[in-house]
Parts: sequence; C-alpha cells; structure tokens
Amino acid sequence: AAVSGGISFLNDSIISTSGSLRDSFMGLVRSALPSGSSEVVLEGVCLVAWISWEVVLIVCAHCWAARFPMSFGSGVPEIKCEVQKTHLKGYLSEGVLSAKVGGLMLVEASGLQVGKEGPFVHCAAVICRKIADLRAFRRARKVP
Repeated sequence: AAVSGGISFLNDSIISTSGSLRDSFMGLVRSALPSGSSEVVLEGVCLVAWISWEVVLIVCAHCWAARFPMSFGSGVPEIKCEVQKTHLKGYLSEGVLSAKVGGLMLVEASGLQVGKEGPFVHCAAVICRKIADLRAFRRARKVP
C-alpha cells in the first residue's frame, strides 16, 4: 500500500508541476509576441502553443508506453487472467510498471481525462508480484 501510495503521490506531483511548466511556457509565448499584436493574433498563437504542449506530452506518453505493448489498456482483464492462473509472459514486469506509471503521468499531465483505477490495479499487481518474489515470501507462494 505504501508503494502504491508513493506512486500516486508522485503522479499527482508531476501533474501539478506540469501545470506550472505549461503556465510558464504560455507566458514565454505571450512575451515573445510583439507588443502591438492584436488580441485575435495573441489568442490564436496561444491556442496553437497550448495544443502543441498537449500533443507533445501525449506523443511522449505513447512512445514511452510503446516500448512495452503489454502496458496498453486498463490492465484489469489481464489481471483477471493472472488471478485464474493463466500467466501472460512479461505482463507483471518492471518495464511494464514503468511504462504504465510514466505513460499515465504524461497523459494526465497533458490534460486528457483518463481513469486511474485500471492502471493502478495493474501497477499494484506488478508491485505485489515483485514483493511475492522476495525471499521472505517464497514459502507462502508454494501454497496450492
């Protein structure tokens, strides 16, 4: 629970920081325009800059997650398979965890409305699997 809580806190912190960076970027765009620009030109340039910021974050999220195709989707149906002992190779790996967390952070920072519940279920499953692989829990895993 502490690890998942830490990931959630990190997620919210990065989203907040991204908002501050976006505001600074928009300030730079406004200051780069000549002082005599019309309001329509100013608003148009700001709109293009805003959309560009969002698209860059979304593309970065896709490129990050594309390295691990198992990280696409919510992850809940795959977790159901794992619970029923149908193991999917590489599904509960550290790479998938990093892709899921990093992609979720970037997508949420871009402003897209996505649900966090499914990805966090997947993240919690990966964390639990890694904890279960620790030496102290090997005996508990042998239970039929």
